Amino acid sequence: MPRSPRSQREIDLVKKEILDAASELILDEGFHNLSMRKLASRLGMTATTIYNYFSNKDEINLMIRMRGSELLYQRFQKCRDQHADPLLRMQAMIRAYFDFGISYPNYYDILFNLHTPKYLDYVGTDLEPVARTEKDSSLRNYEIAVRTIMEVMGIRSDGDHDRVKLMTIQMWCEIHGIICLHNSKLFREIDDNPAELIGRMIDVVIARLIKYRDWQ
Repeated sequence: MPRSPRSQREIDLVKKEILDAASELILDEGFHNLSMRKLASRLGMTATTIYNYFSNKDEINLMIRMRGSELLYQRFQKCRDQHADPLLRMQAMIRAYFDFGISYPNYYDILFNLHTPKYLDYVGTDLEPVARTEKDSSLRNYEIAVRTIMEVMGIRSDGDHDRVKLMTIQMWCEIHGIICLHNSKLFREIDDNPAELIGRMIDVVIARLIKYRDWQ
């Protein structure tokens, strides 16, 4: 008797399993060493089965990036929905970003640390449209951060966009550094209470934003 077609939920679960395993392989061996054969071996399935879901490893890379961006965006959007006050929104978003970085370290590294192909690497290839979709998905997180900082600062004019952009990237770099040092387990080598240390550093980032706002 022929097997019933998989439901969309079953298909999505298999795709998630493949992406999670691929992210581990990329972290362990680098993107250039990722292959369908290695991925199939790790998953206990055939390479042919993986090809039923993804055309090649580059599509897998883009789907990993897209899934990571979506997980982060969901957290950011939840913060905006829960807090009417812009400062509370920003505080919640900073902590949500940190939570994403430590809860999904593989996805975080692929999005923000590892040298894996990005949109410009796919321009002129068959995957350019998918890569463009992935880039747009990633930019939503940057744009929602810029918009929230503008709200915190009370800025309504696009003429100040460059200043807010610089501020956003500066904050991003600082929080990114905290996440990377946490995930590398270096904080526990230099402080007896790394969780408290991290909390204090995040508070400093937020306090600096408040100071910028009050200088307006």
